[in-house]
Amino acid sequence: MSYSGIMVKIDTDVPVGEEGAPVLVGKRKVGMVVTEQYGSKMLSIGGVNLLTGKDGFVVARTITDIANQKPVRLKIEGGSKIEVQVGQIPIINGQRPDNMRVGCGSATLGLFAPLLLASADEVIILDSHVTSLMSEHAAGRFVGARPSGVKLKFEQSTPGRYFGDHGEGWGGTSIIKPVDVITGIDRNVTRVGMRILITETTGQKGVMFELSDDGNLVEIPISENAKKSLNAISASCEPSLVSAIYMGGTGGSARAGVTFYPVKLTQAVHAAKANLTVGGAPVFILPGGGINFLVDVGRVKADSFYWTPTPATICPVEYTMELKDYEEMGGHMEAMRPFTAKEPISVVD
Repeated sequence: MSYSGIMVKIDTDVPVGEEGAPVLVGKRKVGMVVTEQYGSKMLSIGGVNLLTGKDGFVVARTITDIANQKPVRLKIEGGSKIEVQVGQIPIINGQRPDNMRVGCGSATLGLFAPLLLASADEVIILDSHVTSLMSEHAAGRFVGARPSGVKLKFEQSTPGRYFGDHGEGWGGTSIIKPVDVITGIDRNVTRVGMRILITETTGQKGVMFELSDDGNLVEIPISENAKKSLNAISASCEPSLVSAIYMGGTGGSARAGVTFYPVKLTQAVHAAKANLTVGGAPVFILPGGGINFLVDVGRVKADSFYWTPTPATICPVEYTMELKDYEEMGGHMEAMRPFTAKEPISVVD
């Protein structure tokens, strides 16, 4: 399949590179960073234009290795060095992120508001998507959080929700020192001894500050209640993993190998009269024309994919249908007319 590629999903808030940035194997382009999804970074590898380009052999091998669940080293131009292997924890710049987010900063606050209220007078959850401030957030006010006078660095979206930024700091933001997210405190609203807990959407890091008599924030040990909150957030996170979706399109010649009337096979697939699988694994058929499909390679037996110096990738495709539908589209023995054989010939796409 020249029309093929693989979408790699990396469950982490750790930044990997700008959307649209080229993905490289060595110095050769094999794909690009695409739209980030909830808690996951996404890489698109391959596609017909890269496969038929000057680095097509490398592209084909890369798609195949990822689909076969082998470790592959990638470099994002202007970004991170990554090692990905389906079903394993990603390695990003030599580090293994343990967990993916339980939700964005706003969702995390909403999920754990009662626990967080018992942890501190104010809670800030740093997140590159939405950073939250408990005293302003609807969930915080619902459980009884009081105004704190704390002002954050980021631009406010709605009360208690602030658009974060991207960087190497806490929650995938640019904040390296957590206290730097606070740009001011209104002394007319706040109170001496007020405690502020700052954490991330994974709950794996946390720090606590107390407002002193002179208006400065002094770091103090994390309270037991705060530890319970962080543990609850962390325990609710899923492990950081790599997964991948192979994308392919079965062309005219592939369909002609099954039937005399290729368009009838296409129609049968879209009408669910013919069931397409890859190595026995279920697929999602893209709407519209043609037979374009997506399959979770984690559900396909390892080493089922190959590549050819066309260059293209090779994947096992099966069509299963009732005999009467196969005969109606010009299949069964009618498809074997050009051949002479004592036994029926099994045609595999």
